[in-house]
Amino acid sequence: MLIPGNFGLEFFTQLPEIVPDLPIIVISERSFSPAVGHKLSLKVVASLKKPLEHETLLACISRAYELGKRLRRTARRPQAETATHG
Repeated sequence: MLIPGNFGLEFFTQLPEIVPDLPIIVISERSFSPAVGHKLSLKVVASLKKPLEHETLLACISRAYELGKRLRRTARRPQAETATHG
């Protein structure tokens, strides 16, 4: 997705509210500081600069998928404990 100008920053600041546990892979022609992702509470798996190798992208997608599974399991855990103790 192409996110021009300041709208990109607005999009990223709203993303954690929409999908809090979404692993993100940033692909850009410019560099993206991991500190920015942390400051915005984003789960940035990788920041790749164009052009990129297909193998690198596939490895990042695999890491993002595994992180997403762990985050979803963790998010469900308190609900399951509440249901058994309530």
